[in-house]
Amino acid sequence: MIFIEHEGSLYRGLSRAWPKEVWSQRQRKFLPYTGNVPKPIEWGSEISEAEAINTMMGALPKRVATVLPRRPRGRSWFKRS
Repeated sequence: MIFIEHEGSLYRGLSRAWPKEVWSQRQRKFLPYTGNVPKPIEWGSEISEAEAINTMMGALPKRVATVLPRRPRGRSWFKRS
């Protein structure tokens, strides 16, 4: 399988002319491609797996992680004088 980019959409298939699946950003998975095939030879461009993963990860919501320091076990946050 190869990854294909065409006009901002991500496809997966055996060749650029025969895309089998299209990436759904909403559902975060590949869905069967139901468009017309075969595609013209100039349709889309082959991209690497790393580029495809970056495209898929870009579809995920951005989460901000807040890391709070852990309180030492059995101790208070404040020093006792």
